[in-house]
Amino acid sequence: MTGFSFIQKEKYMSKPEQYGAKSNDIKVNSAYAINKCIMENNKCELDEGTYYIGGEGIGETDPEKVLKSGILWGFNPKQNESGVTIIGKGKGKTILKLSKHLSGRKDLAVNGNQLIMVQAVGPGGDGRVDCKDIVFKGITFDGNYDEINEAKGNELTTAGCTTFGSNTLYEDCEFKGFNVGKDNATSFIIISLLSKNSKDGSKGTSVRRCDFHSPGRNNRYPEYDTEQIVHVQVGGNLAGKIFATGCTVEQCTFRGDAGKTQFSGLAGISVANTKGALIRHNNFDGFEGMCYYVDTGKNIDTIVEQNSAINVPCFIRLSAQNYVRQYGNEWWAVNYAYHHNLVVLNNNVVTTGKGTWKWKPGKYAAWDGVFLAYSMDRDLPDLSSIFKNIVIEENNINVSPDNLLKNLGGWWPMSRTYGNAVPYGPVPNEPVINEIKLLNNTNAYKPEPVVKQKTVTEKIKNLFKCK
Repeated sequence: MTGFSFIQKEKYMSKPEQYGAKSNDIKVNSAYAINKCIMENNKCELDEGTYYIGGEGIGETDPEKVLKSGILWGFNPKQNESGVTIIGKGKGKTILKLSKHLSGRKDLAVNGNQLIMVQAVGPGGDGRVDCKDIVFKGITFDGNYDEINEAKGNELTTAGCTTFGSNTLYEDCEFKGFNVGKDNATSFIIISLLSKNSKDGSKGTSVRRCDFHSPGRNNRYPEYDTEQIVHVQVGGNLAGKIFATGCTVEQCTFRGDAGKTQFSGLAGISVANTKGALIRHNNFDGFEGMCYYVDTGKNIDTIVEQNSAINVPCFIRLSAQNYVRQYGNEWWAVNYAYHHNLVVLNNNVVTTGKGTWKWKPGKYAAWDGVFLAYSMDRDLPDLSSIFKNIVIEENNINVSPDNLLKNLGGWWPMSRTYGNAVPYGPVPNEPVINEIKLLNNTNAYKPEPVVKQKTVTEKIKNLFKCK
């Protein structure tokens, strides 16, 4: 009997209500209770309902204000950083929602500009601690961008989950209401990388059966060079030059618009410092951004297979940028992108045609829809080593041949500015295009029929016929 009672008590202790949380009550800030539950149990079981993160009355000098404005662990050496499990009752049933009371609270935002809902980052937030074996399951994460930023002036980026550690799992979760604020900080909905102290080749993050909905509205700065919303980035550790293996994003859905009522560019899935990453069985239908976008780290043997991307402006975008020149510090060389042995296999892709890719609609005119777009700054070292063996095989596509493989140019040293691709600019297709192989793809593209314009004589004849 005693043992039974202990088990029942232990089960109840893993619920945040035991520490003061309350769902469906905007007046109750559940952040501290959830953090306390994690600290004492390494587990948090959430019931149905909406738990608000952040609330009124958080003092600027409160020593525990970070625990009252977000969910975080790994910063306290006495706390077990690994094996944390946060489980809800399912998408749309259990909701974690950033509170409107966080509006304008730069003192509660990371770097003064990002309200991040969940962080497992270690002391200093730089990934020194391997917060491994984390599980998120059955939760809707709501960034509540619109309500938080209803008033103009101090709009803050709302972001989802940032974790550093091996073998993290996101399963059967849902994400909505995240976007970029006035200070132009990128909104990462999920960024989940290895820590500086992870072993090279450690298992990376898996994201499975998750849904990503339209972002919050961001129509206040249409003229601005707005940063992007990155829905999922998984990988190794760039600073530690550590590769992640086994990163997987599968069976997820991605939705979102750009250039209508919000102006942030959209990136679906990205990887950084990975070996053998799998991007498979995802649905991007109608997603108005880049389905797969990589601009960071060395990625080897990635497979992008059996995804559906019907009516999308860009299926794959590969970039190589000179971050040292951009940021003026040699440290940034660890971020250089290398695209090696990428296989794009058996996907169903229909692009949206001319003038449909609204990458940065506040700054650029819309580009044509493309299957694979690439760019490379021509002042990077060893240009021939950046793109290697890109195989596009057995895909069912519907895209104009002119936009199947698209060179978007890159930095051109001779003019000391970004250059367009040939024939309109100086940046050649090589050495990239020779590394891309097209094998046994089926393209259902049919050019639009040319409507013959009637001559003046024909129009006059038709006029008399009508009479």
